[in-house]
Amino acid sequence: MQRHKFFTRAQGPTESFDEFLTDLQNKSMTCNFSDKREELVRDVIVIGLANSAMKERLLRTEDLTLQKAITMCRAAELSQKQVAELTNEIPATSVLNVSSTPIHDVKHVNPVNTSRTRSIKMRKCYRCGNNWDRTHQCPAMGCKCQKCGIPNHFAKVCRNRQVAAIVQQPSEDVDMDSEETYFVGCINSECE
Repeated sequence: MQRHKFFTRAQGPTESFDEFLTDLQNKSMTCNFSDKREELVRDVIVIGLANSAMKERLLRTEDLTLQKAITMCRAAELSQKQVAELTNEIPATSVLNVSSTPIHDVKHVNPVNTSRTRSIKMRKCYRCGNNWDRTHQCPAMGCKCQKCGIPNHFAKVCRNRQVAAIVQQPSEDVDMDSEETYFVGCINSECE
């Protein structure tokens, strides 16, 4: 019965690696494994880990010992905690409470919502060129570009190239009296 409990032990989703290891070592003491104890504890660690990426890494390691497995698992758990602290991850439940007030109006936000509003990522708008959050109403919407004439963006962020020259050439197929025809001689600004 003790061996069954030992071999079927798996790390819980919220259980730390050290808690998992301690329980495995305690269970292995009652199983009378003698000189195979460390190898079997190592094997159950690899089989029972909750972190599948770490499990794959342990399986790829040549000459894996119990001590190597413990060191690698502790390092992985510590680095995950540090990355979470550095990125200051927001739990999914608190995302619903984020204020929809744009960043440029932060001075009008009450102090309770200020810290959540600052977590909104600022990006440069491809329509107006200003830095805004994702929910802003762009001032370029409805405006016509002075450079290319296409609506919904300003000339300072226009991606269209200017037409360098329009040259009128007579065409043999078209009657010049009934309709005007234009030939675009060059699209880029390097044309003379």
